[in-house]
Amino acid sequence: MTLLIRQAWTRAVGAMAVLLLTMLPAAAKTPADTLVYATSLAQVISLDPHQNSDSTSTEIMANLYDRLVAATADGHLVPQLAVSWEITPRAITFKLRDNATFESGRPVTADDVAWSFIRLMKMNQAVAAKYVYAGYSAANIESMVHVEDPHTFRLDLTGKMAGDLLLFRLAEVSASVVDRKLVEGHQNAGDWGNEWLRINSAGSGPFRLDRWRPNEMVILSARPEYWSGPPKLKRVIMRHVAESQIQRLMLERGDADIAALLSSSDISYFGRKPGIAIQSVPTGGFYVLSMNASHKPLDNPKVREAIFKAINFPAIQKSIIGPYGQTRHIPVPSNFADAIPDPAEWSYDIEGAKKLLAEAGYPNGFSITIKTIAQPPRVDLATAIQAALADVGIKVDVLQGSGAISSRPTGRAISTC
Repeated sequence: MTLLIRQAWTRAVGAMAVLLLTMLPAAAKTPADTLVYATSLAQVISLDPHQNSDSTSTEIMANLYDRLVAATADGHLVPQLAVSWEITPRAITFKLRDNATFESGRPVTADDVAWSFIRLMKMNQAVAAKYVYAGYSAANIESMVHVEDPHTFRLDLTGKMAGDLLLFRLAEVSASVVDRKLVEGHQNAGDWGNEWLRINSAGSGPFRLDRWRPNEMVILSARPEYWSGPPKLKRVIMRHVAESQIQRLMLERGDADIAALLSSSDISYFGRKPGIAIQSVPTGGFYVLSMNASHKPLDNPKVREAIFKAINFPAIQKSIIGPYGQTRHIPVPSNFADAIPDPAEWSYDIEGAKKLLAEAGYPNGFSITIKTIAQPPRVDLATAIQAALADVGIKVDVLQGSGAISSRPTGRAISTC
């Protein structure tokens, strides 16, 4: 698997996102307590935290919902709904804060936490797969969660994942705690309230969902009663703007405070402008090229190695990724504690790639499809890979789509996500 770890920019919304911070006070047209964020909402097909996991949806839901624990940008765990926890060989026991409430006004209880885990596994959406790997399932989850008292929750360990590693899974948006009574009141034909929660919020986070118009806008409003204090921003407006040039113009006019999809050249342009500040904060996100090794010809290790050698990662880093991140072939950010270095044996080697293809039985290459989301830099990455593989005889068709395209490759396909 080949990876590009990206850097990201974060601002007042507090989400792990790719953002650009600009200071244009003279041109600002919105109130000081309102943030306008230009981004692509094409992938936002659901705001149910137990269903969707694309990056834009995640940064929205991270502000609507709390988890038991949260992770900082450098990979450290911090308390969120849980003020403390104890790990034993058999379980993790969490003590919940007593001042957290849902947007409905109900206090957050251990029962809500337990039901949220049950809902996550029973719905069995793609995000549940991460917990299946840890040994949890729709069949066993009810026996693994325990409400010891209103503010004490225990999660039994399965033996398939150490407790300290499981905590990092629990810091992800997929482990969000939802308001049980509110969601149960909107169940329809046994859907666990999914139809309703896709377009509404039922969380205990610093913001609530005011409005969502697909491929147009998302509006979040602050919750003054949030347990850690009211957010500094009263409102966040996310506008669907998929083109870098339009985002750049919005920033220059003061029509947007943050842009998420600027090209590396546009970021460089702002870096040369006086009075503009660019903040960068590394996150754990990455762009990944994934291959379905259960189908020919990708089932052949030599084919996968040939693809690896045929891609000029340093060139992609320089021309496409730019200030967004750095080349990384291991799925752990290099700034995380104990992260191992990239393998030293990798090299860009066209002739070596051709030799491997011949040894695998494909001296004349083959045809394959890359599935990618139709937004930068993913399309640019797919196009660069298409050109690189053409040099070794592999004909690539790039299939673009919205967030409805699965990140799981099927058949004769590879994906960028």
